[in-house]
Amino acid sequence: MSDTLDVVDFGSRLQFTFGDLRLYSGPRSIGGLAHSFRVMQRVFPLLSPDGPPERREIRVRTAHPGPGVRDGIEFVTRAVVEDRFRHDPQFARIDGGDRMAWWVFEFAYRDRIVTAHAREEFVPEDLMRFALLGRKAAADERGRFLAEIEKMSKLVLAARPDEIYDIVEATGL
Repeated sequence: MSDTLDVVDFGSRLQFTFGDLRLYSGPRSIGGLAHSFRVMQRVFPLLSPDGPPERREIRVRTAHPGPGVRDGIEFVTRAVVEDRFRHDPQFARIDGGDRMAWWVFEFAYRDRIVTAHAREEFVPEDLMRFALLGRKAAADERGRFLAEIEKMSKLVLAARPDEIYDIVEATGL
């Protein structure tokens, strides 16, 4: 597997590495950024089996509110600025409790829709608790949160996309 994401934009093929996404987003939300990279690698071949999808035709819905996920998807697809990205808290997963609630992604492209769920082993147990504390957290809690995010990004980037995400629904395939 190539460790890139390919899309087509106005007839030109664009290829992105995780490093490209990181330069765009910065270091703070590296865990969500890693997930955005791998989930797109997982679903793009299903959405467009004959080659890279047209970036400006991809629509996304997720329960994940984090900037890393949003930044990675925006950088590759331009879906945020072009109003094809929807953060939908009601789309949250009901399996896996609070820990897994945000880790659902729906990508639509032309007549195809693919929904993917992250597997538990790729989302640290305490991550949601730290995320909900946010700015109210004490400095040591923020430090542990950042360490968990870094650990998650390394785990996600070391795995293949099909090891991280289950396809739970696919239409038009």
